[in-house]
Amino acid sequence: MDLTKLNLFITYIYRQLLGPFILIMLSMTGIAWLTQSLRFIELIIIKGLPINIFLNLTILIIPKLLVTIIPFVAFLAVLITYTRLNTESELISMKSAGMTNFKILLPAVIFGITLGALTISIENYGSPYAYNKFKTLQHTIRNNYISTLFQEKVFSSPIKGLTVFIKERDKIGNFQGILIHDERDVNKTISIIAEQGKIVTTQEGARFALINGNRQEVSKDKNISILYFNEYTLNITNYNKDTSPRFKEASERSFYELFNSEKNISALYKKEFLAEGHKRIMTPIIVLIMVLIGATTSIIGKFNRKASIKKILGNFSKPIVGIAPFAAHEAKIWGIEKIKNLISDGVLVSTPAGSTAYNLSAHGPILNLDSNKLAITPISPFRPRRWKGVIISDKSKIVIKNL
Repeated sequence: MDLTKLNLFITYIYRQLLGPFILIMLSMTGIAWLTQSLRFIELIIIKGLPINIFLNLTILIIPKLLVTIIPFVAFLAVLITYTRLNTESELISMKSAGMTNFKILLPAVIFGITLGALTISIENYGSPYAYNKFKTLQHTIRNNYISTLFQEKVFSSPIKGLTVFIKERDKIGNFQGILIHDERDVNKTISIIAEQGKIVTTQEGARFALINGNRQEVSKDKNISILYFNEYTLNITNYNKDTSPRFKEASERSFYELFNSEKNISALYKKEFLAEGHKRIMTPIIVLIMVLIGATTSIIGKFNRKASIKKILGNFSKPIVGIAPFAAHEAKIWGIEKIKNLISDGVLVSTPAGSTAYNLSAHGPILNLDSNKLAITPISPFRPRRWKGVIISDKSKIVIKNL
C-alpha cells in the first residue's frame, strides 16, 4: 500500500479514537472528582473552612485520579471506536484497500504509546507535585485552623483533658453558647460557660476569647470558686503547632526520589518506595495492553453485527433456552400437562433473563430474575386459540415433539 494512503488511514482512525477518549475521560474524571470532593464538603458546611481552600484541596487530587482511570478509559475508547468502524463496514473497506490487521491496529498502538507517555509525565511530575501540595495543605489546615475541630452541638476534645461544646457557630467562626470542661491541671478542674466566643491565634498559641459567662473551679480538696466575667481568655497551652518537617509519602515523591531515598529511613519505607516506582514503570505498559485488547476484540474474527455485541458484553448467559419454529399438531410437557393438537408457528421456552425479549414480544409473561421458573409461550397460536402458555419450574423436564 502507498505510504501516503497508509498515513491517511492512520490519521483518520487516530482522530476517531480521540473523540470517545476525551468525552469518556471528561465524564469519568468529573464523576470521580465529584465523589472525592464530597469527602471535603464537611470542611465548609460544618467546620467553616474557606471556599478557596476547599477548591485547592479538590483540584489537587485530579492528577492522581487521571492516572487511575486512564487505562480503563483508553480501553473503552478503543473498543467503542473499532466496534463502530467494524459495524459500519469501514474496516472491511480498509481491508479491501489492502490494509492488513496489523496496519489497522497501528493507530491504536500509536494511541496507546501516546497515552503511555502522558501517563509517565503525570505520574512522575504532575501527580507527585499535586499530591505533595495536597498533603502539605492538609498539614497546614490541621495546624492553623483549630476552629475547624469544633462542630455545632457536638462534644469535641481537640486536646487531652479539654472538652468543648458549641451550640452554634457563624460563617466567620464566632461561637454561641459555649461550654468548656478543662481537666488538664491535675490539681483542679475548671468548667466555663459563656454566651459568645471565638478562637484567636497568638504567639503563645491558640486561645479561647470568651464573652459574658462564668468560670467554676473545683480544687483538689473540693473547694469551689466561681468567677463571673465580661471577657475571659483561656490558653490552650497543650496545643502546639507541629513545626517539624513532614515526611513525604511514596505518592508524593518523584521517580528519582523513589529509587534514591534517604539512607536513614527504615527498610519498610524503602520497599514501599520501590513498589511505587515499579508501579509507575508498569502503568504505561498496562495502558498499551488495554488499548490492544480493545482493538483486537473488534478486529479478530469474522464480521457479524450481532457477534460484535457479544464481543463487547460477552456471552454471560443464553436468555432463550430454546425456540422451535414449526407447525405442530401435538406438544407434550411432561409432568405438567399434555397439550393436544397445538397448531402454532412455534413454541418458545425462555429463562427469567430472556422473558423480556422474544418471550415478551410473543405476549409471554415477564419472570422475576430470582423466580427459578421457565416460561413456555406459543408463537402465533392457532389452536387452541385461548392457550397463552404456562410457567413451570426450571427443574422440570421439557419434551417438545414435532409431528
